[in-house]
Amino acid sequence: MYNQEQEKEDVINALRYAIDPIISNFRKGFKPFEYEGILIDNISQVDVDHYDESFNKIAWEWIRNNGGIEQLINKVNKTEDGSTITCFIDENLNESFRRFHNAHTHLRFVPKEINRSKKV
Repeated sequence: MYNQEQEKEDVINALRYAIDPIISNFRKGFKPFEYEGILIDNISQVDVDHYDESFNKIAWEWIRNNGGIEQLINKVNKTEDGSTITCFIDENLNESFRRFHNAHTHLRFVPKEINRSKKV
């Protein structure tokens, strides 16, 4: 039996999956850089971070603009035991979110310790 928290999580995971190609492509462009005097020279040292607008902020705005969790959950392959991918079954929704994402946020590399401590 599904509950509201699981439905929210599934829709958010479907949105994350929709932008996975964007994130993967961005990671391919990694070049060493200095952050606050520390050389970051390996992709394993960084997270890809959203800035200007956070992922959560644009995700929830897109969700509201597209019928809410109640409507969108019906277009998600539900996470079940053994399932490793949660995504929209409608490619038009994936493309819609990709366009919205690209229009409302930017990506950057941030050292994992900094990003995960929310000091950026």
